[in-house]
Amino acid sequence: MSEQSCHIFLDRSRSRLHILYRCDDEYRLECRRLNRGSFLLKKDERKRDFLQISWNRLNELLTVKKYRKTVEK
Repeated sequence: MSEQSCHIFLDRSRSRLHILYRCDDEYRLECRRLNRGSFLLKKDERKRDFLQISWNRLNELLTVKKYRKTVEK
């Protein structure tokens, strides 16, 4: 794993992701969770168990959110 890459692991609901990356000689694992909605993924990204993405794409994932529609009764 190079320092420029990061691996993303998502749960089924796409509301929680784990980020694995390398910083100097260390490997780091971080978790991010949305209280509402899900992370917006491209169609080909949804089919994979994990993603190897660029830091720019990770920034997009963490800033752009897709909210689920709520149904009023």
